[in-house]
Amino acid sequence: MNKIFARPVLALAAVGVFTTAVASGCGSASAPNATAANGAAAAAVKPVSAVAPAAPLGLSDRTLKFSQKGAAVTASKNGKLVATLTLTSATYGARSGRAVFSMDAKQPVLIDTSAFTLYDTDGGENSADSPRKLTLKAGKTTLTLTFSDTHDKPAALGWIPQNGTSDGGLWERPAAAKPGAKPVDLSDDKLKVAQKGAAVTVSKRGAVVATLTLTSATYGTRSGRAVFSMDAKQPVLIDTSAFTLYDTDGGENSADSPRKLTLKAGKTTLTLTFSDTHDKPAALGWAGAVWER
Repeated sequence: MNKIFARPVLALAAVGVFTTAVASGCGSASAPNATAANGAAAAAVKPVSAVAPAAPLGLSDRTLKFSQKGAAVTASKNGKLVATLTLTSATYGARSGRAVFSMDAKQPVLIDTSAFTLYDTDGGENSADSPRKLTLKAGKTTLTLTFSDTHDKPAALGWIPQNGTSDGGLWERPAAAKPGAKPVDLSDDKLKVAQKGAAVTVSKRGAVVATLTLTSATYGTRSGRAVFSMDAKQPVLIDTSAFTLYDTDGGENSADSPRKLTLKAGKTTLTLTFSDTHDKPAALGWAGAVWER
């Protein structure tokens, strides 16, 4: 009896093994298809990330460096230009002022108009009307400020964006010439003299009176010749005896034929000669300014 049923049992067992293998094989074949379908679905719902706009850079940021050249003030960070603020026009009343600036920003910037000051001839510091913080977009923008009630006659505009520093810009009001006005004596002790390179500015109460620039200088063994350009905002009186040609021996040599000259408002050329110095010429001097050879 055992032998009779041995084969059918083995056959059934074999059939069961085959069926399981086929089922298992079918299951493994369908797995890649399911994975591909899931991947396609995931790709279909992949989110698109939005780029947030850059936050404006406050011009009061302590990492910024400021530099002024003429009417333009540049702000830079880590050596890279951030923005340029330029005074394009300024008009003044007896006790008021209006300034128009052009801002050229490389990125959005935040500027506080309370950082602007209109200085007056009495030493007063006057704030702009309705001080506020403004966000200016990248590119060129016009900024207009009014100062409706100053303590005295306006003298200069200032912009100090960082509290506790002197960095920023200063725009002095040009001195207006009055008809028939007495020329300003450039030897007046009340005048302030400042030199930058070849140019020397003379100012009174914060307003520029004149700028004297050495345009050329030639020297001999014991002589010299200097040519200056005078840009006066009003008539000025200059004494050529105030010019000195210093020599290498420490001597101080006066210009030939010293005289007092009245120069009209505008640009004038002033030529001085020094024909007999004690030693080899070394430097020119006037009113505390020095032009080294």
